[in-house]
Amino acid sequence: MRKVYLISVSGGKDSQAAWLYMREHYASKKLQAYTCDTKWEHEDTYAHIDYLAAVLSPVDVVTSQKYDGFEDMCIKRKGFPTRQGRFCTHELKIIPAERYIKEWQARGYRVINVLGIRSDESVARSGEGVWQSIFMGDMPRFRKNEKGGIRPPSKNSLKKYYNKSNVVTKYQPIVRWTANQVLDYNEAQGTENNPLYKKGFARVGCMPCIMARVEEVGRLTDKQVERVLELEEAVAKVSRKPENDKPKFFQRTDNKGSLKSADWHHRKYKVNPLGLDLGCISPYGRCE
Repeated sequence: MRKVYLISVSGGKDSQAAWLYMREHYASKKLQAYTCDTKWEHEDTYAHIDYLAAVLSPVDVVTSQKYDGFEDMCIKRKGFPTRQGRFCTHELKIIPAERYIKEWQARGYRVINVLGIRSDESVARSGEGVWQSIFMGDMPRFRKNEKGGIRPPSKNSLKKYYNKSNVVTKYQPIVRWTANQVLDYNEAQGTENNPLYKKGFARVGCMPCIMARVEEVGRLTDKQVERVLELEEAVAKVSRKPENDKPKFFQRTDNKGSLKSADWHHRKYKVNPLGLDLGCISPYGRCE
């Protein structure tokens, strides 16, 4: 069986390092980069992915078949993802990525899914290893029946999930690296890192993310904030909730309600209110 290494590329430093590592250690004909486009990324990130595609190799763009990006998903679901229910990642990244992987498997390839995961990113990832085989899709669950009892998963759903054809191997080559090792490696390989890091961003993903920290919201442009407010209005129109309890992009933080103030929050914590040329303000100390 032919083998292919599918490299997940987000536009961030870690997936870039994983891609470069694979190019350094594996035959290029066995490699294929892909990116899951949420249609809610920072314009610098889109430009950076295009840059990497130009200097390294073409990138397949994978999107949701159910939703036309983040905005469409929020409107159709009449609400926003939350810290407790981050369906955005599942719908716009995990499901499209698994569909892409299965398409390669259907063509007769053994797929190795390469991810730029680092164990020091979070407690949740601290136990991550270099190699791991996983079953794709949602694990069959026990559910309540109409009488209030517990209904176990059906045998068919269990057989479908725990099947050899539903297994994919994850390879995480930089899992033990530090952030600065990653940034150094990318530059040593002759590539630039995403310019957002020098603008003060510690992470580059959805922009903004519903889990954005105060300082990240403060670094948004007025145009990005306006986009959030317009999406809030669009979701409010389809929401069945009372007028004083319409869904908001950021979760509530105090008795004043939500941060609807993506606008208020942005202005209060704006990093550069005078629009000065701040030069490099990298959180990783990457300034020359």
